[in-house]
Amino acid sequence: MSGDIINGLFKKGGSRGYYTVKAINWDVGKKGSGFTITVPKGREFESSVPRFLHWVLSPDNLRYLLSAVIHDFLLEENYRAFFAAGEWYDAALKSDGKQYFTFTAALAVTTFTVMGRMNKKIRSMIPKRGGNERR
Repeated sequence: MSGDIINGLFKKGGSRGYYTVKAINWDVGKKGSGFTITVPKGREFESSVPRFLHWVLSPDNLRYLLSAVIHDFLLEENYRAFFAAGEWYDAALKSDGKQYFTFTAALAVTTFTVMGRMNKKIRSMIPKRGGNERR
């Protein structure tokens, strides 16, 4: 699968697992909303799923790659975590259509995205110790 183009949009490879083979335009909120983001060609992304959830959702599930690239793009462009998770959900519904499973997965995406952001923010607020300080 390494050299194959997936869904006409992605290839497996790069340092993060996947990359886009062409630019992807995504209408935020709904089709024709007037708010369109463009994920550029060559953008690397990952489809990360906590290991303990792999039995339910594989990180390589092709139905959720569009969701993953949109989610990663929005987070890396400093959009809010809840917003990115909401767009993950919309893209997943477009790709999969199984509303119950997609909703459950979206809750997990939202929870882990927000927790990860909070953890990063908390860590950045803790002063770093210098080499000469006593413990």
